[in-house]
Amino acid sequence: MLTEKQDQKQRKTRERKQLQERRFIIVSTAILLLVGATILWILNSQGIIRGSWSGILLIIFTVAGIIIGLFQWLYPISSPPPPQTQPHAAAVAATPAPQIIVHVPPTAPAPSLPVPGERATYRGIVGVPPPTDPRTIQQRQKAVQDIYSRLLRQDLTAIALTGIAGVGKSTLAALIYRYAEEQRRAGSGIFTAESLWLNVDSSVTMADLAGNLFEALHQPMPDFANLSLQNQALALFNALNAAEDARLIIFDQFENLLDWQSGHALAGRPGVGEWIDAINSQPCRCRILLTTRLWPQGTREYPPTYMQEYFVRGLEVDEGIELLRKLGVEADEQGLRTVVERCAGHAFALTLLASLLRNRHLSLSTFFQDPTYAQGCCLPSQSTASQLHCMQPRRSLKRAKRFQRCNPILMRC
Repeated sequence: MLTEKQDQKQRKTRERKQLQERRFIIVSTAILLLVGATILWILNSQGIIRGSWSGILLIIFTVAGIIIGLFQWLYPISSPPPPQTQPHAAAVAATPAPQIIVHVPPTAPAPSLPVPGERATYRGIVGVPPPTDPRTIQQRQKAVQDIYSRLLRQDLTAIALTGIAGVGKSTLAALIYRYAEEQRRAGSGIFTAESLWLNVDSSVTMADLAGNLFEALHQPMPDFANLSLQNQALALFNALNAAEDARLIIFDQFENLLDWQSGHALAGRPGVGEWIDAINSQPCRCRILLTTRLWPQGTREYPPTYMQEYFVRGLEVDEGIELLRKLGVEADEQGLRTVVERCAGHAFALTLLASLLRNRHLSLSTFFQDPTYAQGCCLPSQSTASQLHCMQPRRSLKRAKRFQRCNPILMRC
């Protein structure tokens, strides 16, 4: 049926085109005859053409042009008739369809599903170790190699470097970090992935720890909001244990997550205590190194098993003398030895002394002989890490208060 309509339409188009051509021919012939009659009339009126036959031709041309011009009325160009439609179909099309309205009861919006690969919300705490330049930092090779060899043991997961403030825990951890990287690049040891340094401040949460570790391990982080505290700790521990490449992970200043009285995780840091229990209860493919003033305690009083303590002591006398010389302190062997012994090898105290001598343009002998500095000095038998501040002038003690607040052994001078 569709083909018949197309044929009919094409046929009507051809007929209309033919009528247009006929009309064009008729109009053109009439115009030519009228023009010819006009020319004859002009020539006859000018006397160029004379005789009766010229008048007869004029009449013939004029009448023929008029008659032929009227032929166009015999072949009018009509528009194609409108397509015929069935009465029933036209009636149906003319009748508007009734509008259907469906009332849908309001529903609560569906909860948004987590997008795969979307990063969970946590704060980045990945940092860089402190400087370990041998020109200004004592290398402590014996302690570094001792701790590194312990980290290679299969029956150990973590080591906590404990000690008073300023004794050099973070610097020692940085030296271990550098030594572990040297061994890894040389193809020695168990670590095949780059070591990771995390800075732990007072605002760090369990989600921050987990988020940074999962990101470093290139593993998707589970939804901690739907996990219990113990399952959170196990999920983080399993991620470290299932890592393809073993690596050393260092948490600097971990004491910011601990209670100063008990050593347990702070009440506002849920999940940290459970994680401490996890790393103390079983071996792990990765190794963990903590720097903390306190021994970390989990949720229960478990004895140290897979997490061991390494108490960081002050520098040996020879190491302290070497550090003072690196810092530009010029004195004889005995004078340097006396300073190191009075400071109990405290690295930060020795650094403060070198800074004081440099800023005030003092020699070590002048420092000891000047009563302004020597007044109120602690006795040599009192081996505290803050003895150096007793050597400073009384007017400088206010600036030393911050060292007292971070030192559990208060000055008694």
